[in-house]
Amino acid sequence: MRKLRLGLSSREAEIVETVYLDSAVLDEVLFAASRTALEIVGALAGYAIRDAVYISSWKHLEGHVSEDEFRIETCALVGYAEALTTQRMLGIIHSHPSGQAVISLWDSHFAARSPYLWLIVARNQRLFRSYVHRGNGVVIELRSCTF
Repeated sequence: MRKLRLGLSSREAEIVETVYLDSAVLDEVLFAASRTALEIVGALAGYAIRDAVYISSWKHLEGHVSEDEFRIETCALVGYAEALTTQRMLGIIHSHPSGQAVISLWDSHFAARSPYLWLIVARNQRLFRSYVHRGNGVVIELRSCTF
């Protein structure tokens, strides 16, 4: 049985500078977000290579969502990670129905206590922002690009 690695290691979190998100994944997330007034949430998978993370797939997670918050069930994340064969589960992506892809206090609280990249999309804009916890409760914004 293989060992699951969820999120980034502390070393990876310290050196990552850029998140590259597959443009097809961004399109899928934005399409899902456009179909509801509630937040949507998903798990992200890909590769961490030196100072960059490449996200090439996602899974929309059903669950406890509202207009301004959501809860993620740990078993849903673990189930997604276990199903991956060549990638790692590295992050969480969610939408802000208000249209602003800016980290909220709730987002910052969660990001500061987890090993996951934290990506936020603006519901009606083709953009996303990425954040990572660098230790001691510090959450920083990373460069965000599509490929």
